Parts: sequence; structure tokens; C-alpha cells
Amino acid sequence: MRIALEVRALHRSYRGSGQWRYAYNLLREIARLDGDREYLLISPHGEHELDLPPMPSTFHHTYSRMPMPSHSKRRWVWEQVLLPVFVSGRGLAVCHFLLQMATWWAPCKVVVTAYDTMHDFFPEYSNVRTSRSYRLQKRAFRKADCLVAISRCTRDDFVRSYRVDPGRIRVIPLAADPVFRPLRGAVELEAVRRKYRLPERFVLSILSYEPRKNTLGVIKAFAQFVGRTGFPHHLVLFGDRGWGLAPDSIERAIAETGTTQRVHLLGRVPDDELVVLYNVAEFFVFGSFYEGFGLPVLEALACGKTVVAANVSSMPEVLGDAGLSVNVAHAEELAEAMTRLATDDELRRLLQQRALAQARCFSWDETARRVLDVYRDLGNS
Repeated sequence: MRIALEVRALHRSYRGSGQWRYAYNLLREIARLDGDREYLLISPHGEHELDLPPMPSTFHHTYSRMPMPSHSKRRWVWEQVLLPVFVSGRGLAVCHFLLQMATWWAPCKVVVTAYDTMHDFFPEYSNVRTSRSYRLQKRAFRKADCLVAISRCTRDDFVRSYRVDPGRIRVIPLAADPVFRPLRGAVELEAVRRKYRLPERFVLSILSYEPRKNTLGVIKAFAQFVGRTGFPHHLVLFGDRGWGLAPDSIERAIAETGTTQRVHLLGRVPDDELVVLYNVAEFFVFGSFYEGFGLPVLEALACGKTVVAANVSSMPEVLGDAGLSVNVAHAEELAEAMTRLATDDELRRLLQQRALAQARCFSWDETARRVLDVYRDLGNS
């Protein structure tokens, strides 16, 4: 059986994103597990531009580059015309698209990884819904032989928003990268603490201009938390600032809440340092309104950290009973959750014990094995 993987998500421009982590870890585990099938990796980029994981010699694969039209608005031509023609005549049984896209037609079975329906939940922040590519994608999702949904929430959203037959959707969740784990090396922890000038006690969260990530809400909740308790905590925000809100909105919110001396903006942090941040933080607050899965929640749990996250979307699936679920649209509720964790040592210890157990419910080995089952079932059908 010959299988094609469309691996645009491994391009360095996606590095650190949920799609990149999915493609990287899934390909790494498939390469480790499957020495029988032959794989064709496809993208419009040169192989040197991709973050390909280490792959054993037993993994039979080739890489093919198919250039994309230079005009950015012609991406749909690559997806719907050039790619199907390119894969024709190559003896493929299955083609798996890892970046939530699919072709309108293909000479083989089509699998699509479905992440979320963000553009339908937040249309006011995106012009994607008006594009030809988006309209073609919605039709292609309905025609795909199988959608791999990364959560039950994503499955339900695709059924509701795109009218996909639920019988053609398999829920196969993600997992935390193995780098995220409890650390015990005091020297390593202290080195990162010094590099970023981290305070002794701090709350960790996400830095993003993207409205659904709710960074502004977390800042307001943090200001209420320190104002209510008088505790010496700081707020450390990491991540790409991204798109959406005005460039000065976060800095303005910090100034307006009077937390200028207590909020630290780190930007993107490499994984070997991010795992240290998770470990030395007192707890992690994930204020996002909507996620297809919410990998940062699982990363924090894998490091043994207590988490506060939303009580909607996919977050309850990931968090389980290992953290506090609140209505993140209300800063007061977020502030109250922070207060509980900062003042109740017994509660925090209990949730930290549950965190590692919850994280162990997810593994990339299991994810890859279930995706391979999809290939086998479609190939044999």
C-alpha cells in the first residue's frame, strides 16, 4: 500500500503551532511504527525548508516538491487542480492532508485532519469565509472518505457547521510532545529563570493578539487577582503575538490595569525553555474562548502543573478533573480561580497529582496507531 502525506504544516513558518506539532509528532511515530507501507511526502516547499522529524531507515518514503502558484490568492489552484493531477498515476491508496485542507477530487481515498471551525465561530475577525478556497474546502470536507477530528468538540463542530456525515469522522486526539515533563535539575531551571529574569512566584499564560486567545481577559483577571489578594505574583506571557487586535492593545491593557511592573512579555520561547517555564510557574492560565484541542493545556499538565481553562469547547475533554474550568469570558471568574489556587495549597497539590495522570491518557504512539488503522481500513475497502 502506498500512502501520500501532504506536509505543508512542517514548514518552518508553522513551527510551534498546533498544526506543526501534530504533523511533526504524527510523522515521527508513523515512521517508527510502520516499516511495511511506502509513503510519499508532498509539499510546495523544498525539503530543506521543512522540519522533518528523525525517521529510521526502515521507513520507506520519498519526498516530492510541487511548487505553488506565486500569487497568494491562487492557493486553491494548487489544492484543487495541481495536486490531484500530481498524485494521479502514482499508485496511491490513501492521501492524508495534515493542514485541514482537501482536494475536490482525488484518484485515491482522502483523509483530512480536522482541527477546528474557528472561521465560523469568529467570522468578524477573518476574511477567509469569503474566499474561493474556503468554499471549495467545505465541499471537499463533505466528500472526504475520512475526517480525523482532534477532539469530540471538533467532530461536533464539523457536523454542525459543514454538514459532514458523522459516520465518516474518527475522533483521534493529540498528545503533548515528550519534551514536556516534570524537571528536577535545579541548575537547568535556574539558568532559564535568570535568562528571562523571572520572578519567584508567577502565573504563566499565552501572549496573542488573536481575539479568541483572550490575552486581554487574562491581563484584566490577573490585575483583579493581585488587587484582591495583595500577593506578589507576576504574570508571564509567552508566544507569537499574531494577528487580530491593534498592535498596542496588550501594552495598553497592561498600562490601564496598573500592572506594568508585574507583566512580562517573552514572545516565542523554544520548547527546551518553554518546558522550564511550565515547571517553575505556580500555575498555568489558558484563557482561550475556543480551541479544537488546546495543546498548551496538555503541555502544562504533562509538566505536572495546575491549570485554569475554559469550561467550553474542547478544553473540558483535555483538562478532565485535573484543573479548574471556568467561564473565561468573565474576568471575575478567572480572578477567583487564580485566588483559589494561590491560597489553597491542598487544592493545588491535589490537582498537580491529577495533572500527570490526565496527561498520560494521551500519547502520540496511540494517536499514530489509530491513524494507521484508518489507512488500513480505507486501503482495504
